[in-house]
Amino acid sequence: MKKLFAVMIIFFLSAVSAYCQERVDCTKSFLTTLDVIECMTNDLVQMEKTMEKYLTVIVSKYPDESESIDKSQKVWLEYRESHCDAVFKFWITGSIRHPARISCLIELTHQRTKTLWSSFLDLPSSDSPLPDPGEYMPKTY
Repeated sequence: MKKLFAVMIIFFLSAVSAYCQERVDCTKSFLTTLDVIECMTNDLVQMEKTMEKYLTVIVSKYPDESESIDKSQKVWLEYRESHCDAVFKFWITGSIRHPARISCLIELTHQRTKTLWSSFLDLPSSDSPLPDPGEYMPKTY
């Protein structure tokens, strides 16, 4: 059931991407729901790239801990999917269900990036190779 749900989400996001052949101007007001989903998906992709950058630096800095870090990341990804699936199901009858799920994914990804930074890079004994990811500020579309 979870795999089917994940496939449906991927299919939906692919359909949205195909529907929006031209890049949506995410800075303008009065976007359609599909435009908002595309803009939010772009934000999610950027947030995931940032998290991966932090993970790469952490694993290269602490290679002896890479196995446990990778394991914790895998478990965290499962939690993120499960939690955001619950958000999607909560809003299942509304058009907000997809934006709510993507917003959930973005927020949790930022929280994870911040946690990775504070756990492994923000050490009093050395300078951090990457900056504090800062506080999460949700965008409005």
